[in-house]
Amino acid sequence: MIIEGGGALFLSQVPSDAGYFANVLPGFVAIGLGLGFSFVASPLVVMADVGGEDAGLASGLMQTAHEIGISLGIASISAVATAVAMQTGLAAGYRQSMLVAAVAAGLLAIVSVVVVPAIRTSAGGGIRMHGGSIG
Repeated sequence: MIIEGGGALFLSQVPSDAGYFANVLPGFVAIGLGLGFSFVASPLVVMADVGGEDAGLASGLMQTAHEIGISLGIASISAVATAVAMQTGLAAGYRQSMLVAAVAAGLLAIVSVVVVPAIRTSAGGGIRMHGGSIG
């Protein structure tokens, strides 16, 4: 989430006459990297302590929460971009919406550090998955 927030913060500083490779691409790359890390970590955290009989339910709830979160995030960022763009211009609207996204990512990073327990395996124990183990 910190990498995502950094990419959004970078994009919130893009000037109106920005070049793509110097001013936009680095922010997109950072957001993509951050999303990749968080999309892989989320199911691991959610499914870590779920028994086999509840795995389908937990997975479905996680997926639903994920989709609702994305929908609300896009709606919020679009609302900010539109409201600001109507007052001060399109580039300012995009910058402000990326600032909102950066703040949201930062807050979510803090929440995840405080709320989500650390997943650790015992020395040499590995992670049990479907009858096998990793590590």
